[in-house]
Amino acid sequence: MVVDHKGSLTADPDACILVSQFSNWKNAENFNLPSDTLYVTIKAGSKNNAIGGILAEFSNGFVTDSSWQCAEISSTTENPWPAAYVVAANDGSHSQWNRVVANISPDAKWIWTSNSEDSEVWCRQSFGGLKGCSLAC
Repeated sequence: MVVDHKGSLTADPDACILVSQFSNWKNAENFNLPSDTLYVTIKAGSKNNAIGGILAEFSNGFVTDSSWQCAEISSTTENPWPAAYVVAANDGSHSQWNRVVANISPDAKWIWTSNSEDSEVWCRQSFGGLKGCSLAC
């Protein structure tokens, strides 16, 4: 998983912060999620008025894409959250991320909200309690 520019990841059922600070979007971080994970929420912040981004691949087959839900942090009471906006593929073609992040599937997409000016965003995905999940990067 990588986040541009900074972020953290929480996982249910305990909703504990598993990784408190992602800050290097060029190098994927790898760690394990609890086997009873129902959903993950990634909190991310952008920098210098540039669009932020989240890119991840999980060993259970989930990747960041438009099936995720993303909202600006101050609007997270909205129900349901809007679908994630796909900013770019993990193929190096986007001018902001002009490189492929190694060890993350090309099926994974950089996601954010549809408002590129949002500077603090939460994105979430339901895993439905799949067993044996781990973040594979």
